[in-house]
Amino acid sequence: HYAARRFFQPVTVSAIPAEDGRPINFSMVNDTAEDVEIDMNIVALTMDGNRVPLKSANGTCTTDKAATLTDIDMSSLPDGTILAWSFIASNGMTGEGHHVRDTYKALELLPAGLTFTTSSLKNGQFEIDVTASGLALFVMLEADQPGRYSDNLFDLAAGETRRIIFTPKAGGGQPHFRVFDLHGCQSPH
Repeated sequence: HYAARRFFQPVTVSAIPAEDGRPINFSMVNDTAEDVEIDMNIVALTMDGNRVPLKSANGTCTTDKAATLTDIDMSSLPDGTILAWSFIASNGMTGEGHHVRDTYKALELLPAGLTFTTSSLKNGQFEIDVTASGLALFVMLEADQPGRYSDNLFDLAAGETRRIIFTPKAGGGQPHFRVFDLHGCQSPH
């Protein structure tokens, strides 16, 4: 549901590989009633979570349209990295994504060093700060009780922290959280 919310967002940028997989076109989509300007950064992410800047792009997407913002040749991507991007639109909408050259199981993923801290808010919600010391793909929080997260299923690079708000269902008490990522789910326990 969290991924669907992101890709159905009214302003977004998507990676569209060519048939031969070498050039990747980045398509900007604007389903709002106003033109938006989009600023985008493209990086290579190493398996230890470091960012290698590749390209920046800027463009205007007119109302209710889709257009190519930029492209990148996958041959410019260093070996052992994945393609990642983030954008911000002039209306405040933001987004990010990644593209894997081959398959996820072919990646030489390393432990992401995920840690998290939680604190109670006065309104009954809980604030969770999730930090990675390496590359963490598809980070997912889980609680031992029902509730709603402000976000879930996201990526973190080395040194990044994401703050998530958890709203428990009424009467749940103090939740206990767990955090997962792609590497942790692929590793034997």
